[in-house]
Order: sequence, then C-alpha cells, then structure tokens
Amino acid sequence: MAQKVDISDNQKTPKPVRFTDIVHEVPENLSGIRPYIEEPEVAKEKAIRKSILLMLLILVITGGLVFFAFRSVGKIAKSMQDKQNLIYLANQQMQMSVDLERQWKDIEPNIPKIETALPSSSDLLGFVGALEQIAGESGVQQNVKLQNTSQGQAPTNLPGVTTPSTPTKGSSVDFTVELKGNFDQIVNYLAAVEKAPYFTKVVTFNLTGTGGADLPASATIGMKVYTYN
Repeated sequence: MAQKVDISDNQKTPKPVRFTDIVHEVPENLSGIRPYIEEPEVAKEKAIRKSILLMLLILVITGGLVFFAFRSVGKIAKSMQDKQNLIYLANQQMQMSVDLERQWKDIEPNIPKIETALPSSSDLLGFVGALEQIAGESGVQQNVKLQNTSQGQAPTNLPGVTTPSTPTKGSSVDFTVELKGNFDQIVNYLAAVEKAPYFTKVVTFNLTGTGGADLPASATIGMKVYTYN
C-alpha cells in the first residue's frame, strides 16, 4: 500500500522574486517616498553612455589644445622666419654698401676723365669748342648743326648752333657736321675727332669730291656725342 508523503514548507521550491514584488514590499514607514530602483541592464547602458560622453569631451578638449598649440608654434615659426629674413636683408645691404664703397674708390680717380668724356647735355660749349679746334688744326671749314637730343636738355649756350624747338630728353646728342677742304684734311679731321677725349660716334658719312687727295672736297657727317644727363 502506497504511503502519502507530506512535503513541508521548508522543502517547497522557492518562489522567484520579481522586481514588482520588491516595489510592493516597501515598508509602511517609507510609503511617502516613491521607490526608484533601476534594472541592471538600464544602469549598465547609462554607465556606458556616460563613459562615451566623457571620452568625447576629453577628445574635444585635447583636440582644441593641440590646435591652439599648433597655431602658437606656427606663429612663433613665422616670427622667427621673418627675423631671419630681416637679418639676411640687412647683411645683403651691408655687403652692397661695402661693394659700392670699393667700386667708388676704384672709379673716383677717373671722375675727371668721365666728366670730360661725357659732357652735360645742356652745356656742350666745350665739346663744340674742341671740334672747332680740331677743324682749325686740320685746315677744314666746319659748320655744326644740332639735330636732336635723346633724354636730356638741349644745349642753350652754343653760338651758331641750331637748336630744335622741341628737343627730346636723352643721354646723347646728335650733330650734323659739314666740312669743306680736301680729302686729306677731312681724313685728318676724322682721325683727330676719334682721338678726342669725348665719347663720340660717327653715324653717317657722305663725302663729295673729284677724287684727288689735294683737290677740293666736302663731307657731311652725322655724329652722336654721349652725355651724362
């Protein structure tokens, strides 16, 4: 005959505890306080979110600091480069001054010769006087006509020289010289002009004569004398 087994309360399977049971079992003395208990999954998600936000905030702050640090370094580098450029330019100017001073010492003894070779474009009396002296020594008759000037003032003190009404400015003066004599005298005149202490240039030359060295001849010479203003 089967026996009836009595299972006591201590041997019964424990009833699982639910979140709602915990909330309902709040003591009566705390009935005025609303209980707030988060589930573990929700608390874990919030902790992860807080960690992510904190990391993002740290990254933003770090990025800002790095950005401003790079800007500061860039400004310092640019300032140093500007100072180096100024130092380089100052050294170059000092070197140029030294070179110019050395060149001036080399040129200074020759200044009188340069002033003679390059007369002023507004004062060619000495140059025309030298041509007249050469003509007298060569035995030819001479007539000087001023054609034009390029980048300079027209001569104002040349007796017997025709001055154009609207001269142009420049560093040279063009002349036309008309000569009368014989072939040998004209050749001697040209040789003397070439040896004169002026920087002159024969541009055109037209000789008219019968062909004999001692026979009458005439020449029209286009000349240019260089000036310093």
